[in-house]
Amino acid sequence: MFLQILATAHEDLSIPDRPFTFGELIQAQASGDASVLAEHGRPVLTLTLTDPAANIAALFGALK
Repeated sequence: MFLQILATAHEDLSIPDRPFTFGELIQAQASGDASVLAEHGRPVLTLTLTDPAANIAALFGALK
C-alpha cells in the first residue's frame, strides 16, 4: 500500500516559459506516480490536504 500526501498550495507560482504552474506540475507528477503504481498492482491512496497544518495533526491523531 502506498500513501501519497499532497497539499493544496495557497499560492501557486508560474514556471517561466512553461504553460503550467508548479502546483500543476506537482499534481501531474503525483498522478503519474499513482497511475504507474496502480498499473503494477500496487494499491495507492492519495490524500490532498487543504489546510496542511491542521490536517496533518488530524491525520496523525486518527492513526493512533
